Amino acid sequence: MGIPLRVLMVEDSAEDAELLLGELRRGGYEPAHERVSTIEEMNRAIDRGSWDIVFGDYSMPHFDGVAALKLLRGKGLDIPFLFVSGTLGEDTAVKAMRAGANDYFVKGHLKRLLPVVERELRENGTRQERKRAEEQLRQSEERFRQLAENITEVFWMGDPDKNSILYISPGYEKIWGRSCESLYQEPKSFLDAVHPDDRERVMEASMTRQVSGTYDEEYRIIRPDGSVRWIRDRAFPIKDVSGRVYRLTGIAEDITRHKEAEEALRTAKEFSENLIETANVIILGLDTEGKVNIFNQTAEKITGYTLSELKGKSWFEKLVPKERYPSVWEEFTRLVSGGIPKTFENPILTKRGEERYILWQNNQVKVNGKIVATISFGNDITEHRQVEEMVQKMAFYDTLTGLPNRNMLIDRLLNALRHDAGQGRPMALLLMDLDRFREINDTLGHRRGDLLLQQLGERLRKTIFDRDIVAHFGGDEFAVLLMKLTSPDDIHLAVGKIVKALEAPFVIEDIPIAVETSIGIALYPDHGSDPDTLIRRADVAMYAAKETGRGHTLYAPELDRHSPQQLALMAELRQAISQNQLLLHYQPKIDLKRRAFFGVEALVRWRHPQRGMIPPGRFIGPAEQTGLIHPLTRWVVETAIDQCAVWQRAGLEMTLSANLSARNLQDPKLPESVAELLRSGGVAPERIQFEITESAIMTDPARAREVLVALHRSGIRFSIDDFGIGYSSLSYLRNLPVDSIKVDKSFVSQMILNEGDAKIVRSTIEMAHHLGLEVVAEGVETEEILERLGEMGCDAAQGYFISRPLPAEEVGRWLRESHWGRETQ
Repeated sequence: MGIPLRVLMVEDSAEDAELLLGELRRGGYEPAHERVSTIEEMNRAIDRGSWDIVFGDYSMPHFDGVAALKLLRGKGLDIPFLFVSGTLGEDTAVKAMRAGANDYFVKGHLKRLLPVVERELRENGTRQERKRAEEQLRQSEERFRQLAENITEVFWMGDPDKNSILYISPGYEKIWGRSCESLYQEPKSFLDAVHPDDRERVMEASMTRQVSGTYDEEYRIIRPDGSVRWIRDRAFPIKDVSGRVYRLTGIAEDITRHKEAEEALRTAKEFSENLIETANVIILGLDTEGKVNIFNQTAEKITGYTLSELKGKSWFEKLVPKERYPSVWEEFTRLVSGGIPKTFENPILTKRGEERYILWQNNQVKVNGKIVATISFGNDITEHRQVEEMVQKMAFYDTLTGLPNRNMLIDRLLNALRHDAGQGRPMALLLMDLDRFREINDTLGHRRGDLLLQQLGERLRKTIFDRDIVAHFGGDEFAVLLMKLTSPDDIHLAVGKIVKALEAPFVIEDIPIAVETSIGIALYPDHGSDPDTLIRRADVAMYAAKETGRGHTLYAPELDRHSPQQLALMAELRQAISQNQLLLHYQPKIDLKRRAFFGVEALVRWRHPQRGMIPPGRFIGPAEQTGLIHPLTRWVVETAIDQCAVWQRAGLEMTLSANLSARNLQDPKLPESVAELLRSGGVAPERIQFEITESAIMTDPARAREVLVALHRSGIRFSIDDFGIGYSSLSYLRNLPVDSIKVDKSFVSQMILNEGDAKIVRSTIEMAHHLGLEVVAEGVETEEILERLGEMGCDAAQGYFISRPLPAEEVGRWLRESHWGRETQ
């Protein structure tokens, strides 16, 4: 390595700066540099760090070397300053030197650079050393002046020949509690005050070492009031011209507090060392080169290495996997260079060769403002990651067939559409289900039905290319995504291949079973440019195939009987919002630890004057697609807040949650609108919680986060709804202002019968709690499910076992009559 050199360059040309740096490197230096071109940048550079040498361009448009030199000297900094200029005449050079520069160069003629740098650094070192010596002398003289004027220690002077005290400062009376006069009269009374356990040692040292100049003793004295003080006593002999000691001077100081601090420090050190060794997290100390100096017992247990094996060795070379070395080393160098400490996750290799994932909280150790080491606290999150990966796998793969599920197919389809970027390269989505599959289940049993689905999925997978996807949507419904078609006409060949592959009977436990399928086909870009549209239109085509008995059908607009009805329905919904045909029902939630009611979820209903009650599933999705979701959401939130205010005035304290859609999360005006509704309703933001789905966040994560942060800052809380069936992960939730998650009812309702669902629920609860989030389970329909959730540590629940959604006027009665409500009151 070269000689480290901290270089500040006042230069507006990066190329000229690099020429200088190259010359320094050729001279054996390793320059760490910063280039500035304005007075503001130079001020920041000077304030941020110390520099060994400064190079300044003599003439720049707005901030030249002369101004830089004036700024440097104005701050009282004695750092070598060398002018560099493209054209520096003799007169200009003289002016530069008079201004205080150490030397100058002409750009392109740098032969003198290295000798002058070496000279200036050497002379600057000499100057700094001289200044330090002068400063030390000045401080010494100042101390002696203050000592003479107002000394708090005891200054004494004695005659060694006569064993007499010639002078004792007033501090003696304060520290010893005895008069100076008594010591003048009887010098030996000094020893009377010394603690009996120290007296003989002090007396012997006084006789043998005071004259030689080596007397420096610590001992205890006993004051007249019985209190004990610690004293440090030093003696300095004064000699005459012949070398004979004729005077003794000394300083005695009270070091009781110092001794107490030493004892406290020793106790604290023992405590901290014991804490480090017994802490249940990895505690790792590294010097600025990454070498190990602290390594506790937990670290030894997790890694298999001992401190003696690692001390003084590079942590990164020993325990960091090679492929992760660059990124981990980059983070470490950022930290020791003064970067803001942050949480960092990376794998390590144990002595046994196992990979463990550690979540680090890194900290800098500073002495006099300089970073001298790092101390890191690491949590082994390997099991948590495995659980999260299992949850992710269960969220994206079908547990029965092992095939991708709907979520995975949508995710892959979204990626394919993004990659296509509107170029229109043809793709196809096939939806299929088995004809008369219920008969197979009823006749042969569900177990054999499951085996049939597994074999069918495997046969489909072997039929398609590796780039394509077979997904199991649940039940007897499968999907095939053909990622690359030469032309739309290729779909008929692909479908024919699939139909032929399914012609041969499936043999389940020696029973041959022939199956027939109905296949619906939607093409990209002809039939849609987003996953929802393609799936819906493939579904329309599949049901057309089933109705006609054709086996497979390509989507055509005339097959889609629902579109005109949906358009009419949306027109009626717009009227319903303005004509007050909508109403809210409220489903109670209970705290599982207290077994008591704490809040409700607001659920919108539509009482149509001709069609009767229309379920939300019929109009929420189309409302979001058409933009009606904004006035619909405002109506829901305003109505819910007004009702919350009514309950509040009646003495019913509860939290109220409502749902936000993907479009709501893209609306920058939403925080202001909600704040206005809360103010007019007189309801505190802390009473409101919004529920959002994972897919709603992932539509535009950055914009959604801005809206969430703004609402959360006002006091509103957030919960992730239907967790486990979307695209995000628990790790992603660390970056969102989320307070709780709601486990989807599809997992909760089947958790007693399906151990896979139970594992998902349990893992979700554990991981959420690890992240500091509460967990609400929806779809609780039996007491058995409720008890199981309580055993798993779930925080809250809602579902028909607790209560169906209620009109506002029935909530009060439910609270009075239900034991959940009575527990609250």
